Amino acid sequence: MQFPTAGVYTLTFNSDDGFQTTAGLSGDVFLPPQVAGVFNGGRGAADTIFQIAVQEAGVYPLRTVWGEG
Repeated sequence: MQFPTAGVYTLTFNSDDGFQTTAGLSGDVFLPPQVAGVFNGGRGAADTIFQIAVQEAGVYPLRTVWGEG
């Protein structure tokens, strides 16, 4: 995801079951991905709002996985 400036960003993920968003490069054993947002459970479609702090403008790798049921 590209962030045009440094600062705190609010992200929203809509899901009807669990999800997890991580930031960083998977496979980097020295600096593993950090969990940015997560919901673990079942529910009707709803938003999960979370914030991330960006140290400097740029493109950052984010990964989201979600489950069904």
